[in-house]
Amino acid sequence: MKNQIKRLFLGSLKKTLLATVLLLSVVIVINIITPSWSPTQTRTVAMQPMDVPKELLWKSDNNLLCPEKRRRLGNLMFEYASAYGIAREVDKTLVIPVDDTIRDVFKLTAHVIPERSNTCLTFEQRWPEFGAVYDNRIYDEVNDTKQNIVLISYFQSWKYFEKYKNYIKKEFTIKENIAAQAHAILQNISRGLHNHLTFIGIHVRRGDLLFNEVGYNIVTGDYLRKAIGLFESKYRDTIYIVCSDGMTWARVELSNVRNAKIEFVLTDKAEVDFAVLVACNHTIMTVGTFGWWAGYLAGGDVIYYKYPVRNNSKLREQLDSSFSDYFPSHWIGMG
Repeated sequence: MKNQIKRLFLGSLKKTLLATVLLLSVVIVINIITPSWSPTQTRTVAMQPMDVPKELLWKSDNNLLCPEKRRRLGNLMFEYASAYGIAREVDKTLVIPVDDTIRDVFKLTAHVIPERSNTCLTFEQRWPEFGAVYDNRIYDEVNDTKQNIVLISYFQSWKYFEKYKNYIKKEFTIKENIAAQAHAILQNISRGLHNHLTFIGIHVRRGDLLFNEVGYNIVTGDYLRKAIGLFESKYRDTIYIVCSDGMTWARVELSNVRNAKIEFVLTDKAEVDFAVLVACNHTIMTVGTFGWWAGYLAGGDVIYYKYPVRNNSKLREQLDSSFSDYFPSHWIGMG
């Protein structure tokens, strides 16, 4: 009898040990194929669509408003800002696709939805008559549509979001890793100088516009020198920070400016150039939306080229006669 009990006990013990070994093996395998993670860890890889937490993927409810995605940063910002203002006015939910690159630069609060091809490109389309003229009919058109909407066109008028300008400036808070690079650049430039400098950003757009048939005018060196002269008459201890896609031209044109400290910043990263300009106190812009937004976010005085487009061009047709829908009234136009 005792031997039988002993055999049963040993059999049971072997089964228990085998189950324990199997369980430990499973745990070890899971740990190998599944990286450990804690909420305090910082991710060092760029977020890919599959990385987006499920709670951020907004479920369609037929009340969504999505901005279009056209070309580069300045255009994307106008589209987002105008969509933000329109969404607030008509009580729509602003959304942004997970694969939109503007999310890599700013801390946007729009609800994140899956890739554009599966969402916004399937929405109903609404658009204004002109790309850079304020058209208040768009509010009724969006409000009367009981389906998800994507706004088509550039929507390049500050009037679409003027009511919410403080919110827009928060929306376009630059992400820390980009802002830190800009801060380091300006800190290096100002090293050894006193602490009361007035930074004036200059954005010189040339590049593709030299061969663009749409209708942009290219600024002259005289315009830049006159703008610098105006700031020199208004402020002391100035330092000019130049970002440009035509830096060789800018260096030549500004080489004979006397009694002004000018620094030329080359980063090869548009978002870092933008962050540098936004960190300045005032702005001299040339043409294009990149410089426009640098001035808008930097605050302070903004000088713009008052002949930005050629008469009788395709682009001229997209703006109002006085450019007042495009340039805020308190900005300073100069030829």
